[in-house]
Amino acid sequence: MSEHVAELTRDIEAAKRLYAPMRPGARRVLDISCNPSCKAPFIFTKAKQDPAVAVESLGHLRRYLETLLADG
Repeated sequence: MSEHVAELTRDIEAAKRLYAPMRPGARRVLDISCNPSCKAPFIFTKAKQDPAVAVESLGHLRRYLETLLADG
């Protein structure tokens, strides 16, 4: 899991460089929510024995991040 968190941190830093400045408050939201938002899909996937759970959950997270990083 630590490797996933490190990779996510790198991805967020890259996104900030591409899309900065982020919407007000977005940095705090990312700091608080991304770690559990990325872990939960894998926990549920394991419990349900269904990889589609992770795909759907992470797709939702991606759309949310795109909203935070969008202009305007």
